[in-house]
Amino acid sequence: MAESVITDEMRAWIGRELGSYTIEIEREPIRRWAEAIGDANPIFHDQEYAKTTRHGTLIAPPGMISNYGFSLEGHGGRMGGLRVAPGDDGRRTLVMPFKLILNGGNDVEYVRPVKAGDVLRATSSIVDLTERQGRPGIGRMIIQTTETVFKDMQGRVVAKARNTLLHYEGK
Repeated sequence: MAESVITDEMRAWIGRELGSYTIEIEREPIRRWAEAIGDANPIFHDQEYAKTTRHGTLIAPPGMISNYGFSLEGHGGRMGGLRVAPGDDGRRTLVMPFKLILNGGNDVEYVRPVKAGDVLRATSSIVDLTERQGRPGIGRMIIQTTETVFKDMQGRVVAKARNTLLHYEGK
């Protein structure tokens, strides 16, 4: 493989906070998400039923929380093409050499159920950048792994989402 396209400047972003934001988990988006994925469990749809459970309210379906983290990482979201909040050194952008991007997958670890009414603080950082040679037509790839930690207003971790983005050269 030719010289690595991952520069020292890019490596300097590993471990750095990309930004954080606050989200409120509301009942209606929970219901719509469950409906969209075809999950009829009443804990996601029926507030009266949910009141009778140990949670006392609707809870977010699996996978819903990871999409709040994804909005910070790319495509038109808060990072809009990987633009990030200013760091302490004033830099605003992690520049990737390849403009083609694929979602390489999402993993979510729940510490406790995310409930309707929860107000969470989501903080993201890049935890790894790896370069690989893709198959013909893909060319070189940079595999970016980002972790978003979701904490409740008492500072307790509720969930962690790991998202993988594949930046590739294309040929």
